[in-house]
Amino acid sequence: MKTAILRVFDGYDSFTGKVDRVVQLVIAAGMLTMFGLLLLSVASRYVIARPFFWLSEGAGYLSALVGLWGSSSCLRYSRHMQVNLLRDQLRKGNEFVVSVLAPLLVILAHALLIYYCYVMVTAGYLFADFGRFEYSPSGFFIVFWPRLALPTGFFLIGLQSINIVAFAIRRLMGEEPGEPS
Repeated sequence: MKTAILRVFDGYDSFTGKVDRVVQLVIAAGMLTMFGLLLLSVASRYVIARPFFWLSEGAGYLSALVGLWGSSSCLRYSRHMQVNLLRDQLRKGNEFVVSVLAPLLVILAHALLIYYCYVMVTAGYLFADFGRFEYSPSGFFIVFWPRLALPTGFFLIGLQSINIVAFAIRRLMGEEPGEPS
């Protein structure tokens, strides 16, 4: 039973690792595109004296996508901002805290995050769907597509949060999970 559970966790970690590689490529392309749009915006404003407002608007929409999707990648590799003071104080010389209490607190915190992601995915899709036939202020974009960054970003965050819960369960089972693949 234990080996089957560990195999499922390994398969899920492998799956989320592949999803994260795609996310990182999209983030890199989004950052490069954002840079290009802002460069074109400056050029159109000062070189040809005719600003195209959709350029900065598109860069703003891309920044939301890069921020939300990048959060999932940061969560996967624990590159997010952490406050470890309480954890470090509790771990000093206490094996019970390290082996049982810390993983349980991680599971509890990420269970709340997974629920929040579920709420944001459903509400975010309704928000995006509300703009299905609405144009952006510049009139260049239909806002449905840029608004999809919200539910997809929280979906990706939820996927990585489930992976962290699996790592905490592995710790409770006495296995050292290692690094995400």
